[in-house]
Formats: sequence, structure tokens, C-alpha cells
Amino acid sequence: MMRTIFCFSIFVFLIAAPARAEEDESVWFKTYEQIDYSDLRKLIDEKQVDSARVLNSGWWVTIKTKDGKFFDTRVTPQTPIADHFYVAGIPVKIEHRNEDNDELPFWLDIFLNILPLLIFVVFFIFILWFSQKRGRKVQDECLDRAKEINDEFLDRQQEQFEAFIENFSSLLEKKDSNG
Repeated sequence: MMRTIFCFSIFVFLIAAPARAEEDESVWFKTYEQIDYSDLRKLIDEKQVDSARVLNSGWWVTIKTKDGKFFDTRVTPQTPIADHFYVAGIPVKIEHRNEDNDELPFWLDIFLNILPLLIFVVFFIFILWFSQKRGRKVQDECLDRAKEINDEFLDRQQEQFEAFIENFSSLLEKKDSNG
């Protein structure tokens, strides 16, 4: 029993905790001082940019300067900013995600990962309950039919016994009257 519980808990843990391989670049996920597009182009042309990251389908650019400062710039997706970075030889990381809605709370993440298992377990319990209910109904019907058959048998046996006693008493009366 203990082994079953242990195996089940490991199974639930493996389903609920998907492996995540994320880089340790927590500095990229903060909001920094905003600069204009012209200032961004000026930093690119002066070779002051160390690396860049394009976010939200091209709406935001975060840069890291050679002196370690970070800046955010709002651009339109049609702006060829990635081309400017490539021409200048600056490494660019392009992420197509929305930072505001990307991360789910831990409890919701676990719930969404366990939900299919819960649905399966509830469905399985419903099937067991329904078949047990149906089995009880069939069992009750069979017991009622067996009771009817038993009552009929006992009635016939009672009638046969009464007929036997009646025949036996009439036979005894006949014997007493014959002598």
C-alpha cells in the first residue's frame, strides 16, 4: 500500500512539475530607463551597444551598453531594428512573448498540469459508481426473482405435503374402517 502511494505521488509530481530550461538572465526582465529611437540609433552608430533583445513581437527593444547600463526603446514591428543590430555586429536575442502575460502563478501552473489527470480520475470514479449502481439494480432484480421462485417452490411443496397428509389420513381411515 505504501509503495502504491509513493509511486502515485511521484507520478503526480512528474506531471505537475514540467522541466523548464531557462537562462539565468534575470536582468533582462526588468524595466529600464526609456530612450528614444534616435538615441538608440546614436548608441548603435557609436558602437556603445554590447547586446540587444527584441521583445513583444518587435514592439520593445532592450539594450545593454558596454558600460553595463540597460535601456528600453519602444519601436514598431515594421522598424528594421534587428537589421541595424546585425550590420553593427551586435548580438541580438529575439523573443516572441508577452512579458506581462507569459508567466502563470505557480498554483495555476500546477492546477493546469494536474487538470487532465483529475478529469480522468473523476471520469473513472463516475464509471465505477455508475456500474456499481447498475450492478446493485441487477442484483436486486435477481434477488427478487429468486425470492419469487423460492416462494413458488415452498407453496408447491406445502400443497404436496397437505395432499400427502390428506391421502395418508384417508388411507388410515379406510384401513380402520376395513378392520
